[in-house]
Amino acid sequence: SDIDWESNNTSGAYTGTNYAVNTGNAYAHNVNITRHSSIPDYIDNATFNTIFNTERYDVSAAPEMEFNFNVDNADYMVNIFFSNTYNGIDGEGERIFDIAIEGNTVQSNLDLVAQYGHRVGVMLSFPVTVDDNVLNIEFLHSVIENPLLNAIEIRLIANEEPIEVELIATQNNNVNDIIDGTLNVVASGGDGNLVYTASGLPNGITLDSATGTFNGTIASDADTNSPYTVTVTVDDSDNYSNDVTTISFEWNIVNPDSFVPLYRINAGGPLITATDS
Repeated sequence: SDIDWESNNTSGAYTGTNYAVNTGNAYAHNVNITRHSSIPDYIDNATFNTIFNTERYDVSAAPEMEFNFNVDNADYMVNIFFSNTYNGIDGEGERIFDIAIEGNTVQSNLDLVAQYGHRVGVMLSFPVTVDDNVLNIEFLHSVIENPLLNAIEIRLIANEEPIEVELIATQNNNVNDIIDGTLNVVASGGDGNLVYTASGLPNGITLDSATGTFNGTIASDADTNSPYTVTVTVDDSDNYSNDVTTISFEWNIVNPDSFVPLYRINAGGPLITATDS
């Protein structure tokens, strides 16, 4: 992407390119911030350090700090970056605030220290639909102290190709059966390569994340926990999770050696004395 991170280093009301903020204090510092796993790979370390060495906070609840973006009516992913950096407020329960987007509270009682730790840079993502050509983001005083943020990124959610996954019928196998890839997840659509994951599989069986095929040898004791409810999740490569598709099916595993024989008939022939008692 060639979209720069626009400056917002003026306290008070400020109007930028296609956006405005009504209040808040801009503040710069120079501290080490730990990178949380929520930060996407496309944000390099230099950008990360620059983002998290400045912040905007709001002292007064009247009015609450609000960003307004002029946008087309569409679906968006709002990514907001946060870090609690001030050592005077570095404990759990010392800064708790809310976030509202398009007039709806999307995050209540956000306690950055309790959830992520002090001086940890995180990104929270919120999908939103805009139908009035203005995307509103508010940072609201709720329990204690001042709301703050480090950066905002708004990404257009493209018209996505839905992921279609065929249902899988109930499976019946014996222990020690070899599953050779003939059982597979049939899926289509999505944007880019599809990625397959599964939970609840019988011991010894795996799902290939790239091809959606089941492989392995069913464990000799897999009948113990039968039946299995297997949940398969299919996602694509567009970095959005709102198009993930999930299906479930039942997998029965039995051990034939555990069956107690009741009757045996040698049809048309003589008595055969059992040798497997």
